[in-house]
Amino acid sequence: EQLLARGIATLRYDKRGAGGWKPAFGRPEDFRFKDYVDDAVALVSYLRGSGRFPHVAVIGHSEGGLVAILTAQRVPVDRLVLLATAARRQGDLLKAQLEKKLSPEALAPIATAIDAIMAGQIVDPPPPGLSIPPAMQPGIASAFTEDPIDPLKKIMTPTLIIAGGRDSQLARLDLLALSAADSAAKTLWLPDMNHVLNDVTDEADNLASYNQPERPLDPDLIEAVAAFIGESEAH
Repeated sequence: EQLLARGIATLRYDKRGAGGWKPAFGRPEDFRFKDYVDDAVALVSYLRGSGRFPHVAVIGHSEGGLVAILTAQRVPVDRLVLLATAARRQGDLLKAQLEKKLSPEALAPIATAIDAIMAGQIVDPPPPGLSIPPAMQPGIASAFTEDPIDPLKKIMTPTLIIAGGRDSQLARLDLLALSAADSAAKTLWLPDMNHVLNDVTDEADNLASYNQPERPLDPDLIEAVAAFIGESEAH
């Protein structure tokens, strides 16, 4: 809505599996992370082929940032925007997040299982606290092991990276690592913004915001993204 108000059209879609798995997606156990990227590439190509949009930007949030990076590696885009995007493999990020919440004793079997899944092994049964059915583990492994840094280094697309100081899921380290991988990228650090792009005051407010979709997004985020896309006259 905020981009539309600034004359920028958007194509938004549910990632496959959101809201339920459809037969058209194939079998759930056959899913691989590249399917997300294939979908994004197809949609960028659709916009390019429509003749209506001479400029196309891709905005990725959280896991979508990784999808956006891999998409920009495969198909030309005019602008790449990464919002609250990790610089680490998802498996490594998950272990770091769990380390903050669990005791070393509770974490140990889960971390071992994550490492095994990332190595291509099947963990059966999975340990308590990691409810990934064995049939789904190869698909999860395909997501856990994707590294955003190497592909980002190879992308020549003008890039904007934005992260927030109240993001309880990521660290400032992720912003710094992404910007180091693309030294030409523009970066913006918003001290009061959380992972779902709202300004929050404390951890209670942060948790509440995840269930309050009506909350406005950080205004500086909106202005930065709109200005960055506008530089390419994207519509």
